[in-house]
Amino acid sequence: MPLPIDSAPPDVAPERFLRRVPLTMPGFRRLSVRLFIPCALFIVVFTGACLASAPESGSETTEAGQSVSDSEMEDPRHLDGDGSVPEPLDPDETSAEGQAGAQEPETSGGPSPSDSSPGADPVPEVSPGGGDRADQAPDELESDPGEETAPAPDIEPAMPDPETDGFTYTLPATASPLRLSLPADIEDIFYSDKTGLSGFGLHSGGHIEGLDHVWMELRPGTPVKSWADGVVESVGVSGDVAVGEIHIAINYGQNLIGVHMEIDTPYVEVGDTVLRGQEVGIGMSFDSEQSSAEMALIDRGRSDGVQSGHGGVYVSPYDYLEDSEKQKLVEAYKRYVIEPYQQTGSADTWVFEPYQPYLTNRLFLHEGNEGRLTGEWYLLSEAWRTGGPPDILTFIEADNPWFTGNVVRGADDEGEGRMRIKGTFEVDSPGRRLIIMDENGTTYYGIFEIDDTGDRATLTIEYRQGIYPDGFTTEAVTYTERAHLSRREDASLLGVLDSG
Repeated sequence: MPLPIDSAPPDVAPERFLRRVPLTMPGFRRLSVRLFIPCALFIVVFTGACLASAPESGSETTEAGQSVSDSEMEDPRHLDGDGSVPEPLDPDETSAEGQAGAQEPETSGGPSPSDSSPGADPVPEVSPGGGDRADQAPDELESDPGEETAPAPDIEPAMPDPETDGFTYTLPATASPLRLSLPADIEDIFYSDKTGLSGFGLHSGGHIEGLDHVWMELRPGTPVKSWADGVVESVGVSGDVAVGEIHIAINYGQNLIGVHMEIDTPYVEVGDTVLRGQEVGIGMSFDSEQSSAEMALIDRGRSDGVQSGHGGVYVSPYDYLEDSEKQKLVEAYKRYVIEPYQQTGSADTWVFEPYQPYLTNRLFLHEGNEGRLTGEWYLLSEAWRTGGPPDILTFIEADNPWFTGNVVRGADDEGEGRMRIKGTFEVDSPGRRLIIMDENGTTYYGIFEIDDTGDRATLTIEYRQGIYPDGFTTEAVTYTERAHLSRREDASLLGVLDSG
């Protein structure tokens, strides 16, 4: 029986073995027949393998040898979290042999899908009051139970707006598109040194934990106007109940609710439709030379602030002003507040703190300052009470064009606005030592430790007059970083404030 080509004698190369076959006509015919069948089979197998492995036109090949069409590459459902092609969703469609031979593609050093890129649409956050998946496109709802889903990229946070020299903040993608008007004329806001407005996020007065609304004092007798068109949702006594403070809540639509605070006489009732600029009430007067126009703004589409009982969070109303109104306010603020402070060291306005000089200031100070004293701290190791350690300690490390330095404030929940500690501080972070210099002339020497490993940072601190403590004693107290809740709600949940 003649040897097949792949059975050549071991001492003869295959190409030379062919030449040993006699090429007589009968022999040639026999050789042709014997060669034809294996050669034909080889060609068929080889061609089929090439066709199976070659990518189709308009496709890309991965490092693992898999190919994906252009349309599939554009569809994120075909990509795993690291940008690679996922395994087939139906395991029955993949043979055991193919699964055994599959290799994981190498991870490249490029940006992950969660990195932001120019022109990419941000993925919206889920607001506290919403997030029903039923209103999403069907394709977005479909997913394989065994397939890992890449985390959604973070929303670009609100940041100081260069268009206003940082006096207001930009808005994240989930913010309401509605824009507002001021509740009074500029001349009525900056009328005298007893009128003016505070910055949002200001850590001062009765809110050293950070102001989640804005103070505003107008020329005496000036009515408060609605910031936008809307419907009155509620009118009633709230806030300082003892003095009959009235709040008016107006739903502006598009996720925005405005709450006029410190109203003495309301001009509207629940269910009324109001127009932008319409007078809604007259504010309370705590001084004969001013009328209040205190204001809180709630955006139900955001989750990056202090949580509101209406859903959403409290935000700075200045950031939502129409461009013309915002420009007018910023220019007036510079003229009546910033420039006088630069020239004389004091501002011709009712309230101003140079360590937080902007219309919108950072509210949560310890976030991003891990390991540092910077932050608002709530007493955790003891119940809040008069005569004990300060219920709230706030440390601010300020560095802006008008002020550089470290500011400390200490106060109790009761009697807000009366400072237990008001001064400056110096800190030796490596040695965990600090010196607090109170404006009343008292100097405290202390030691501290910060633990940022939990859900909320904690601060253990002990300070005394005259000398540093050698170490923590029974006099040491522990504070915790403030949460995205109102002060008293947070304190009640911590168990340090009687909720009754």
